[in-house]
Amino acid sequence: MLTEALVIAALALALAGAIPRAKPRPGRRRRRRPRPSGDAGPSSTFLFDGHPIRVVTMGGEPLFVASDVCEAIELRDVSDAVAKLDDDEKGRASVPTPGGLQSLLVVTESGLFTMVLRCRGAITPGTTPHRFRRWVTSEVLPCIRKTGAYAVPAAPVGIPAINVRDPAQLQAITLQLI
Repeated sequence: MLTEALVIAALALALAGAIPRAKPRPGRRRRRRPRPSGDAGPSSTFLFDGHPIRVVTMGGEPLFVASDVCEAIELRDVSDAVAKLDDDEKGRASVPTPGGLQSLLVVTESGLFTMVLRCRGAITPGTTPHRFRRWVTSEVLPCIRKTGAYAVPAAPVGIPAINVRDPAQLQAITLQLI
């Protein structure tokens, strides 16, 4: 009975504001979900070692789909990688997908650099993150700066482009392999 009375009294004081709230522990940041950034402009997709990287533009700036970047540089936890970025390096954008528009986590050019440079393998030659960093800094970003878009290289002559979403093409390829 006395314990219940103490608990009720403590709750009443806490609700009245007489007991201060606990402060967050030092060194721990509160995770806040990024606010929706809005609809993105035209999008393009480019390939790195078979990984599609979707890029959308918003306000004239390229935004990279975070899950695509993480897959390309072999980071497993997209949410954690994005949470470690500054607020001005991340956000959400409505990105066209086969299922319709979806709100996806995106990173700015600065956020992309930060994610890649924080990746352990980015400075080790021969690793996928290192090749990705070199590709982005020497090919993709200069192209976006010069032309406003990154053009996917055309399929080599003699090798037809394949639409992996076309069941007829997939069946024809499967039959050729058998």
